[in-house]
Amino acid sequence: RRYPPTFIPRSDSENLWSGFHALRHDVLFRQTIVSWMFLGVGNLMMLPLRVEYLGNPRYQLNLSADEIVLLVLVIPTVARFLALPVFGWLFDRVDFFVMRLVANACFIAYTLAFFMTNSYAGLVAGAVILGLSHGGGEVAWSLWVTKVAPDGKVASYMAVHSFFTGVRGVFAPFLGFFLIERYDISSLAALHVALILTSMLVLAPHLGKDTKARDRRAELRRKRLAEAEAPESLEI
Repeated sequence: RRYPPTFIPRSDSENLWSGFHALRHDVLFRQTIVSWMFLGVGNLMMLPLRVEYLGNPRYQLNLSADEIVLLVLVIPTVARFLALPVFGWLFDRVDFFVMRLVANACFIAYTLAFFMTNSYAGLVAGAVILGLSHGGGEVAWSLWVTKVAPDGKVASYMAVHSFFTGVRGVFAPFLGFFLIERYDISSLAALHVALILTSMLVLAPHLGKDTKARDRRAELRRKRLAEAEAPESLEI
């Protein structure tokens, strides 16, 4: 089982906007979309600023181009590659919102380490944590609608989710560069942390409601018990 599905009154027609019908009727879906907007705006605002932070002489980090590529691309990509199978395994075995909140907490740790420690070790640690966070976030982003959508509505739910991802993807990077001209990087990092904490508060009331994960664990226990009790086959 998934989360208890919400009854969605049938819309008059299936068209470009029919997927938004669910936002009005499904509280869990609506709150998760709101949570993702807070998280996504913060992340997309800060990600492009990594290059600005590492390369601009204003911040006196004095890094070479090779070091910037290592911190921005290589380390996060390797960490993300290693994290994907772990979070994929966890997706059906733990409460989804617990997994999402853990990934959000990792984003906070990345921001604090990368932008506020003023040390190379902090930059490396932040790059590693960012990659791990992206691994968990990618699994959650791609699959979470399967946990909440009623039968036959997964595509509509995913369409709405993808739409709002595109909306924040258009304006959030510009917002980041607009703000960096007026405030220092530490202030923006604090704003990023505040946005993530807000997204976590929106999701917090739903902790422990992931019935699908509990059913999956129960099913695995039943299988192990059945295998243990099954008589051994005779070899001929």
